[in-house]
Amino acid sequence: MFWSKFESMTAKESSVQDVLLAHETESVTLASLLEKEDCIQETKARNPQLIKVLVRKDILLEMVNLITKEPPGEVDAKNRFKDATVSCEMLNADVPEMTEALTQGPEYLDCLLDIFDTTETLNPILTSFVTRTFGLLIARRPNEVLEYLSRKEAFLDMTLKHLNVTAVTDLFIRLITAHENDAFRYKMCEWLNGQSFMEKIVAFLDASKTPDSDYHNNSAQLICDIIRFSREQQLQQLKPEDDINALTPETYANELLKTADSEAFIGLIVSNLIRSVSSQSAIVQCLTVLGAPFEFIPVNFEGNNEQKALFSELSLRVVNSRIERYSQVLSPVIPQLRDILVDPPVRNALITELAKGDDALAKRVGQVRLHLIRLVALLISFGRSQLNRAFFESGIILVALVKRLSLSFPCNY
Repeated sequence: MFWSKFESMTAKESSVQDVLLAHETESVTLASLLEKEDCIQETKARNPQLIKVLVRKDILLEMVNLITKEPPGEVDAKNRFKDATVSCEMLNADVPEMTEALTQGPEYLDCLLDIFDTTETLNPILTSFVTRTFGLLIARRPNEVLEYLSRKEAFLDMTLKHLNVTAVTDLFIRLITAHENDAFRYKMCEWLNGQSFMEKIVAFLDASKTPDSDYHNNSAQLICDIIRFSREQQLQQLKPEDDINALTPETYANELLKTADSEAFIGLIVSNLIRSVSSQSAIVQCLTVLGAPFEFIPVNFEGNNEQKALFSELSLRVVNSRIERYSQVLSPVIPQLRDILVDPPVRNALITELAKGDDALAKRVGQVRLHLIRLVALLISFGRSQLNRAFFESGIILVALVKRLSLSFPCNY
């Protein structure tokens, strides 16, 4: 009884190998493979017969199309992205023959990146598939990918207009971090910096031009991630034979980090903050980007005494250099910061409406004040006379904090 049921069940099942044995390599279709439950497993196992089929130009292009094109509307919701998901897993099985084929000509990479060449909102699922696949190609075929991107002049502008999709920020992080070779990472950062990458990202923090909070959040997160990774990479490059007296904030820094540390870039962030007085999300994210670089300097370092001394000295010079630039950029706009602290933008119109008549609910410190106070406290702690004098002369400490906020929000000391 049991064996008869088992035989009837197994008789109905078929595998990828059955499909490959029943057809010639050139006649196997992608659809016949995708419906088999073991297609991903066989791809990862690098089945030679299967790989020969998958590297066929028509099959490979069909797989790329599946992860970049919306499925037909008549497909039921349960199976809508089934073929795309399986294709993505197969493309990312890290098969050398497939990654090599995908980068041999521009047609596959063009097809991958064409998903961004639209004014419509991107599908986050398909975008994540593309990001994952592109990340693998960067890790395994970096020179081919960089050469392709260098020829595709519209890549950054075409992609950045969809920065409101989280998967797009992941794509740029993979561009910088996916390959393990430091020399390539520096080369990629140099190319991105030559395209004014950091300036293009920070432009999304200007709420007068980009009111969407998703752009504010993602652009700030991307800038912070780039600074964090670049700072870690910079400190990891220190060698015992380095001359401690010759260290500068730019020692071993990649081009993106140099731009992020520049007075001009800090000025762009502050300018966007001042222009975004009506947007809480833009102000909060600008303040986050201004404060984050100080948090990304590790306080502990594993190594011998010489390396620890180099680490500490470089970290100190980086902080001192950044504080000096903040003093130059922030001092003239501290009165505007005080005004924002006293009267921040409304967080949410719905909450404001619901809070009418309820003073306890209506009076909220809010994210803008918290982030601004945190930044001011951080900068004061460094004891720079020029900046601290500007803070006190503007009244931002005495009036805004002591007289206004402590009395208005007694429960938020």
